[in-house]
Amino acid sequence: MPGQASDDNFEIRGPITPHKHVTVRFYETMLGHRAADFLLIGGLRHPLDRMLSLYYYPGNWIKDRIIGGKRLSARGLHRLDPLLIRRETPYWDESRFLRMVAEKPTMSDFYRRADGSVRLPDVRLTASTMTTATRTIAQHLGIDDLRIPHINRSLRPGEVARLSKSRELAELVATAHAEDYNLFDYSLLPGN
Repeated sequence: MPGQASDDNFEIRGPITPHKHVTVRFYETMLGHRAADFLLIGGLRHPLDRMLSLYYYPGNWIKDRIIGGKRLSARGLHRLDPLLIRRETPYWDESRFLRMVAEKPTMSDFYRRADGSVRLPDVRLTASTMTTATRTIAQHLGIDDLRIPHINRSLRPGEVARLSKSRELAELVATAHAEDYNLFDYSLLPGN
């Protein structure tokens, strides 16, 4: 699909889940009162790391060569990518980053219920717990020896690591995503 640095893209879809980034509110709408009966497994990530990763996500550096080129490429015409899309070389632009931070929903928004409260995940997946938590869930479901690959890689992991140490940048993200810092008890900088 366009936007990936390699062929390691993944998607989650099912009879109720239209794509992998679905909100608790959506599930409540689809399932009604039964939504509370389901185990909620969800990812959590420090807001600064999350925003930097999103900034350097490969799909953010794909531009249409023709109107609708990305959509056509995603529909299986990726052999024609050179005619349909162009890949920009990622670069750091703080103002572009801050615009993106202001536009992106918080993690809390994904877990927000219809009444405005936040339903915390029953099982929290983080970068440091992903492998262990996934194995535990798989064993619960009767799947043996599950190994998860590292996918959806950033185009600039060194830049993400460098910028995630910026106190000034962290303060700007903390202002826009204050609810996440408070609700999930994050320190200003990742890893602290």
